[in-house]
Amino acid sequence: MKVIHIAYHGCDSPNPTCTVHINRELSSSLEGTSWYKPHTFHNTTQMVGSVLFLCLFACLGVPGRFLSLFYKSFGLSDAQVGFLYSAGYMLSMLIGPLVNNIADKLNERELVCISGFAISLACFLFQLVAQVLPKSVVFPFLLVVFTLHYASTSTTYSLVCAMSLTRLKRQYGADAHDRFGRDRLWGAVSWALVALAFGTIADYTSDVEMLSYFGKSFFGVIFIVALAQTRIYRDSDNVAEPTPNDLEDDIEHSPKTEGKNDLESSTEKKENLSAMTAFRAITRGGLPTIFFYMLAFVLTAGMVNVENLLFIYFKEDLGTSYKLCGLTVIVTVLFQIPMFALAPQLMRSLGAKYLAVIGALSFVVRTIGYSLVRSGWVVLFFEPLHGVTFAAMATASVSFVSERSPAQMEATSQSLLSALLQVAKVAGVAFGGMAMQVFGSRVLYSGLAVMVLIATVAFLIVDKVYLVNSEQESRDHDVLLNKM
Repeated sequence: MKVIHIAYHGCDSPNPTCTVHINRELSSSLEGTSWYKPHTFHNTTQMVGSVLFLCLFACLGVPGRFLSLFYKSFGLSDAQVGFLYSAGYMLSMLIGPLVNNIADKLNERELVCISGFAISLACFLFQLVAQVLPKSVVFPFLLVVFTLHYASTSTTYSLVCAMSLTRLKRQYGADAHDRFGRDRLWGAVSWALVALAFGTIADYTSDVEMLSYFGKSFFGVIFIVALAQTRIYRDSDNVAEPTPNDLEDDIEHSPKTEGKNDLESSTEKKENLSAMTAFRAITRGGLPTIFFYMLAFVLTAGMVNVENLLFIYFKEDLGTSYKLCGLTVIVTVLFQIPMFALAPQLMRSLGAKYLAVIGALSFVVRTIGYSLVRSGWVVLFFEPLHGVTFAAMATASVSFVSERSPAQMEATSQSLLSALLQVAKVAGVAFGGMAMQVFGSRVLYSGLAVMVLIATVAFLIVDKVYLVNSEQESRDHDVLLNKM
């Protein structure tokens, strides 16, 4: 079986259209195949990642970190709120890789994303029914509806990451991972602005519930429209990706390639586009890779308690206003913005592993601070560290996986990472909610700081030992070769 390798080369020209150049002889030989088209990228497609992250996080920002307060308005306890989150994460973990693998195989990431998000929005709005239900059935009802809502949303982020990275790789090649942080930056901006607006309005209306329904509907429709427009741009700019089946079948049966032996080609086994293929790829690297994922796991388990339960601590223990809660998100993002902007330089100088370490140590300092404060305004001094933690970990983990991911398995690989982190969220927020109810918020956050610190130190030790052993083996190998 002859398979022709096609190299896509980006263009940094100031010309508004960036053309992917394909060898003339190869281009002529591929004419008449079912998938081949000259590929061009216009300014609209270069903005796809930024626009999608902007719209997605505007929607997720309602109610965003106020979601725990949204469910507290139904009379739920801290443990029940934590269990709601845990159930949503659990179902997300089960269906996420499956849905994303289907999106990869069908090459229809936009349509799969639209379908999932539409179901999510419908489920969220259906929670209005809880207002007329007896109190005894409110929690079971919300448990079912929220779980479906969150599971439908779960695939959205990994699909948007995959869409952004696919286009960036096609345009910029090896620089794609550096530029990913710049696209992700716009999500942080919209998340912060929406949170501040939400908190300010909530102080005047004192109705977090109805404000959440309205805001989620408004921004949800905008995001769906943005996804649909992205799909149209993909068709108009001819960026649909051929699958391995397309390449093998069409090249083999093309009249201009049959019998030709003068083109550069090689014999390859058809790649099995399965989740196991992606799993084997992203777990290469020995013990340091395993401990990197362990660090990501523990840090995510800690962060999920900050993201989902912190505003309960602010409102019930520290007595802060909704506006101050929103202001903490603004402060967080003000530090996320330079972190995402600096992501290319940090990735080149530190690499994904040590960028994650910076995020973990920032989390340790921040959560220790939470356990000590007595005033709501004092927490603003610790909020910048969350911006550092989130930006560093988001960029490092996505890039770490993408560097090891097969080209055709981007969404599947990202969903496997999401599945691992979902396990951390399931365990973290379930135990976190119970710990908050039994021991209090201060004990919860100081305990999380200790756990993340232990995981960080363990990763640094293993990575250092593994590096020393690898260098020693290399020197021994060189000595052996010299003796021979």
